[in-house]
Amino acid sequence: MESIIDMINEGTKYLAEEERENQIGIYYPSSLFSCMRQTYFSYFEKPVYSLESLKAFSIGNAFHELIQKSLKAYGDKHNIIVNNELADLHYDTPTFSIHGRLDVFMLIEGNEKHIIEIKSHSDLKYLEAEGLAEHKAQLNYYLHFFPDAEGHLLYINKAHKKMNDVDYKNFRVYNGIKYNEELFGRMVSRAEKLDYYLKKRELPEAEALINNEKWRCHYCPFREKCFAIEKKG
Repeated sequence: MESIIDMINEGTKYLAEEERENQIGIYYPSSLFSCMRQTYFSYFEKPVYSLESLKAFSIGNAFHELIQKSLKAYGDKHNIIVNNELADLHYDTPTFSIHGRLDVFMLIEGNEKHIIEIKSHSDLKYLEAEGLAEHKAQLNYYLHFFPDAEGHLLYINKAHKKMNDVDYKNFRVYNGIKYNEELFGRMVSRAEKLDYYLKKRELPEAEALINNEKWRCHYCPFREKCFAIEKKG
């Protein structure tokens, strides 16, 4: 029998291999405002995540599922329609499509619509005044399909081990987010730009470096490859 640690390390590679394969021409609102070079690489090779990253994803996914189930249970008891399965909200153009799946859709008293986007974060104090811009853009994509709905960004602090202090330490909520047509247009423009680079096999700029957002590089599975390219240039 192999070492259990070796089994775990090899198993993390298998987990990465099971991730959804990206298809050129189909783009996702969750990645369109990330560093475009990272997104570009992800269409040609599968990222290999560290055990630390996989652990963080697992914690985030567990909290995500718990919130969805909790809101569904609340809705069932209070005659509120809660749908966690609104998949394949797609925006089509002649050359590409954007596909998205929202986290929680709530319909209250038959006409009051709410869309909740759930995100996990390692430290809530680093959030911007209205949440992270890329998360607002992702939520805005879903609001495009329900422009009369109210959007909510719900952040879970995955660094806390206890979930007792719901109001302060573990959660932050940004309410009252409305559909922004200009922001939606910017997402479509970024999808068009990414589509061009991918189909031409032309490497986009390293946006994270150019925009002085090196914290993105820390979590990027392609950072060594990217840094090597920048060093040569």
